[in-house]
Amino acid sequence: MKTIGIVSAMDDEITFLLEKLDNIVSEKINNFKFYKAKFENVDLVIAKSGIGKTAAGMLLATLNNNYKVDYIINTGICGGRYKKSHLGDVIVMDRCMYGDFDISQISNCKYGQVSGRPEAFGSDEFLKKLGEGAIIGDLLTTDKFVTSYEQTEQLINDHFSEYNICGYDMESAAFAHACEFFKIPFIAIRATSDVVGISSTDDYNNNEVDLCKVSSEYLFNYLQRLVENVK
Repeated sequence: MKTIGIVSAMDDEITFLLEKLDNIVSEKINNFKFYKAKFENVDLVIAKSGIGKTAAGMLLATLNNNYKVDYIINTGICGGRYKKSHLGDVIVMDRCMYGDFDISQISNCKYGQVSGRPEAFGSDEFLKKLGEGAIIGDLLTTDKFVTSYEQTEQLINDHFSEYNICGYDMESAAFAHACEFFKIPFIAIRATSDVVGISSTDDYNNNEVDLCKVSSEYLFNYLQRLVENVK
């Protein structure tokens, strides 16, 4: 039986899914709470990391060391990029990269690239093909909640112009980095809770819970397609 790991940064990003499941068993490891349940013909392991790249990396290491998972899905919300995504759109990750990592001055690495790792972390092709009815696009991850259209566009123009950046978040590249390291197929699925340059922080705060539900509803339908293809 296949096991799917589902990871998020915040409680609101997994609450809807947990409410859909029966017979959930939970356990605490390294201060992370893991929820175990069955979904049709697969096992699920669901956990929240907390916000940011370090928290994401710690969760993935703990998950990998304690569970045998066949796929990992990152669910949640993200900021949208003007003219690439709109409020409430679901983005299924094609690639993701770090937007605030730079050792290019002392190495042959490109801006955003970690030494010894790819320039960008790609989603698993099988998982990506199941992303029906969503934007397939690239995500840019930083440890800063981005609000400036001018700054984000300058960053993309300077370093990521060849990518189809559609959203901004604070964990996806770290989750993908850990999965690439541990050789676990990975994908991120995120709903846009705001659009950088158009929305305000008040818009984000007002939309957060509703858009977490949008992401979770998409994930629930996505899981149904996934289990049909792993029988």
